[in-house]
Order: sequence, then structure tokens, then C-alpha cells
Amino acid sequence: MTRPLPHDNVDNFEKVRKIWLTRYMQTQSKTDTRIRTILVAAAEDAAVKVTALEKNSTFSAGVRTAQLRLVMSTIKDILNDVFNEITPVISNGQKSEAVAAVDALTETDREYLKSAFQNTGDINSFIDSQKLQAKIQLIHAINSVTKQKHTLSQNVYRTKALSKQWVQRDVTSGIARGASAEEIAKIVRKHIRPNTPGGVSYAALRLSRTELNNAFHATAITLSQDRPWIKGMEWHLSAVHQHDGGRVEICESYANQIFDVDNVPAKPHPQCRCFVAPVLEPVDVFIRNLTAGQYRDWIDNAA
Repeated sequence: MTRPLPHDNVDNFEKVRKIWLTRYMQTQSKTDTRIRTILVAAAEDAAVKVTALEKNSTFSAGVRTAQLRLVMSTIKDILNDVFNEITPVISNGQKSEAVAAVDALTETDREYLKSAFQNTGDINSFIDSQKLQAKIQLIHAINSVTKQKHTLSQNVYRTKALSKQWVQRDVTSGIARGASAEEIAKIVRKHIRPNTPGGVSYAALRLSRTELNNAFHATAITLSQDRPWIKGMEWHLSAVHQHDGGRVEICESYANQIFDVDNVPAKPHPQCRCFVAPVLEPVDVFIRNLTAGQYRDWIDNAA
């Protein structure tokens, strides 16, 4: 169930963006940097190893099928190493995003939490337990929101296979032209270096950003479902969508909507930077409900 948003206040929107999107982007930026470092090193390693094939008798014989097999065997080893290094970086990034979502949610309803816990418990202990819970239940949260059972390792495997196809296409073309091992090495190096559009770097960063965003999105939704004073989740477009009037995406149909906490959509496309933020019940309603004891069971279980 959705309903239109009330008239947006620009100042309030920017405050919400700062609380939610900034936290997500801080972790993504750190993870991007780590992955780019891995890619730069891998690109140079690949160039050296492919160039060295010039001395291999199989390559120098000039049989193109054999050359392709030899080059792609080397590329396979390189890509295996790259994605083996990237996988724990993404996994750690997901956990960091889960914690970031807890921080964003806590900042949004901190005054509500203070009132709820003023007589029964320590709010800081509750927040710490939420962060631990978010990391432990991360995979379940992602599967619950996305309705998919794909593991990170499965997504990595598919991305690696796709990357290999892209590299093989250009390597095959180079070998067909009679390119030397050094020339092919330049092709491979270009595919892996993160400052080159497309290729392995694009696939790796796309995978990472998608996985991290899903972790942040799913954690925010799952935790909000447990807060009795949160009545919905508001979908906000990213700046990319706001400045790209020529594109029509599902995100744009979600904008200006408040979704019930149990029916918030998953991210509709890879690398989606839109974000959802909780809609709290009015303060006077919250105080009235709190005074009437409507949140007592929740507080007792949470404290």
C-alpha cells in the first residue's frame, strides 16, 4: 500500500538526505577505494604475465587457437585472484552499511527512543545491540526484502564469468589481428584498470555498490518494521535521477510515495542510490500512545 507524500519541505528533505544518503555513501566510498586498489595491482600483474607469454613456444608458434587458450588461462587465474580479494571487501562493506543504517535510523527517531527508554533502560546499550543484530541478520534481511536467495559468492561468480566474457571478446579480436603478446597485454590491462570505462572494473564496482546498497536498504526496512512509531518508508530519488530528466525508471514511479513498512520495494536496478527514510507518527500521537502504555511490551523486550 502506498500513498502520496505531503508537500515536501526543501530544508527537511536536505536534512533527511544528509542523515541517510551521506552515511551510505561514506561506506561505499571506502569500499570503492579498496576495490580500485585491488584492480590497479591486478591490471599491472596481468600485463606483466600476458607480456611474458611472448617467450612461450606455444604462443610464438602463431597458432591462434592455442594463443587464445594460453592467454585466457592466464586471465582466468588473474580474475580468480581479483574476485577472491574483492569478496571479503564487499562482505565487510555490507556489514558496515548495516551499521550505517542503524546509525541513520537512530538519528531519525532518537528523541522517540529517549522518551521510550527514559525509565527502563540504557539507549546506548539498545543501539549497540541493534548494530550487532543488524550484522548477524544481514543476509536474512536482504533475502527478505529482495525475495532472492542468491548469495554473495553466487553473485561474485556470475560477475566474474561476465568479466571473463568481456575480456575474451577483445582478446580474441586482438589475436585474430595477429597482435603480439605485448599488445594483448595492453588490452587486458585496460579492461581491468578502474579508470577505464566498462570492463572488469565496471563489473566489480557495479557488483559492490549493488550489494552494499541492498544491505543498507534492507537493514533500514527491517529495523523500521520493528519500531511501533514508524508508519511508513518514504522513497527519495537520488541526485542522479533528479538531474537525468531524459530517463524514465521504476524509481521515478516510486518517488513521492510512502510505503507501508512491510511492503517497501527492493531496489529496482543495480547501483540504485535512491534511499528510503522512515515516516514517524506525530510527536503528540507518540506521547499519547507512550503514556497510555501502548509501547510497553516493545520497550520491555528491547530494554
